[in-house]
Amino acid sequence: MARTGQALGQVFEHLDAEHERTHTQALQALGLVGMLAVGAFVVALAFMALGVWLINRSLVASTDELVQGALRLAAGDRTHMVKVRIPPELAHVANAFNSMAGSSSSRSKRWRGKRARTG
Repeated sequence: MARTGQALGQVFEHLDAEHERTHTQALQALGLVGMLAVGAFVVALAFMALGVWLINRSLVASTDELVQGALRLAAGDRTHMVKVRIPPELAHVANAFNSMAGSSSSRSKRWRGKRARTG
């Protein structure tokens, strides 16, 4: 019986040591996963910031182009065409603006032609 108790004690000590070893490995793996999650979050934030900056830059550039076109039309330049491709909503505004400038230019030419004929 003493030998059996001693053998069971050794088995228990072996299992306890094995349990401690695998527990330590699991904690290390959990720490690594946590660090990887933080790293992935930081990378995602960086890409999000880059995306916001790119979108903002394209919107500002497109809006500036529309403003410059309006200022040139106000100064009398009816030949300037606004070139905006993105975003599609501003591209539609630019196309309408160009159409308005072309319409104004053709009306002005017709008016000058009538005025030249009459007098």
